[in-house]
Parts: sequence; C-alpha cells; structure tokens
Amino acid sequence: MELEIGDRITQAVEPFSIQVLGGTFTVAHLVLEPGTTVSGATQKLRAVPAEQWFVMVSDDEHTQPDSLAVIDDSLEFQVFALGRFRKGA
Repeated sequence: MELEIGDRITQAVEPFSIQVLGGTFTVAHLVLEPGTTVSGATQKLRAVPAEQWFVMVSDDEHTQPDSLAVIDDSLEFQVFALGRFRKGA
C-alpha cells in the first residue's frame, strides 16, 4: 500500500522493531522522501540511537498508527515511520 503525503509517500514493509526510549516501535510503513529506497530508509532507521527517537502515540490505537519521528535542527518533527509503540523493554 502506498499513500502520498505531500512530496513523501508511505510504503508498507514487512514489520520490524526499533528500540526507542520506554519501549519498542514496530514499523509497518516507512515514510519515504523522493528517491529514497526501502532498504536505504530501513538502514537509516536502524542507525539512529534509541534516545533520539520521538514517538507520537495516536489517540485511537485501533484506527490510527503511531508515528516514529526525530526532532530536526529547526525543532520540527520529521516522521520516518508509522506503526505501533509498545511500552516496556
């Protein structure tokens, strides 16, 4: 499934987990910039330390995904993936 978001698209991927502060984020969709490959985006996600991720938890876990983001130099959220956050180790 692909969905356009401005000049970015979301691409469904085989789910995989990223450690973040306070738990685990399971990635279901990558948010890709034009020219970015799924493998390149996946490698980039895995290279970011857990303490640099910011998780935006959805209001309704049954209909809306959570977002995995970083805060850029302009103090704006840059979303890199959509999926599910789970508290704990």
